Amino acid sequence: MVATLLFNRLNRSFYLFYIILAAVLICDQLSKSVVRHYQPNINIIPKILSLTYTTNTGASFGILQNMNTILLLISIAVIIGMFIHVYNHPDKKTLHFFALITAGALGNSIDRILYGAVTDFINFHFWPTFNIADSAITIGVIGLLIINWNSKNPTKTL
Repeated sequence: MVATLLFNRLNRSFYLFYIILAAVLICDQLSKSVVRHYQPNINIIPKILSLTYTTNTGASFGILQNMNTILLLISIAVIIGMFIHVYNHPDKKTLHFFALITAGALGNSIDRILYGAVTDFINFHFWPTFNIADSAITIGVIGLLIINWNSKNPTKTL
C-alpha cells in the first residue's frame, strides 16, 4: 500500500530519490558481504586507514551496546518517517539527502535483522570503525543541516 502511494507520485525527483537509495543500499550491502566473507584486516595507510572487520550491536561510537531490538525499532520508525516526509514534501533540494539517510538506515537495519549486528569495516584509526550506510546517514544529515542553515541565514548580496 505504501509503495503504491509512493510510486503514484513519482516524477523525476522521485526517480532520483529511489536511484540514490538503491545505489547506496546495494553498495553498502555488497561491501558488507565481501567484508563478512573475507574478514579483512588490511592497512591501507599505516596508522591512519585500514579495512578491519568488526560488528556493532550498538549505535554510533559504540553507544547503546546490545540494544539491537530498540535500535532496529528506531531505524524502522526513521525509515517510515523518511518515506512519509518525502511523499508529503517532495522538495528537490533535500530529496537526495533524505535518500542517503533512508538508504543508510535500511542498510544497517538489514544487518541487524539478518546478522544481529551491524557490520563495520572502514577504520580511520582516530575514529570509530564505520560503514557505507553510516557515511550515507552522516552526509545526509549534514546536507540537511546546511540547507536548513542556509535557508534561515540567506547570504546578502550587494
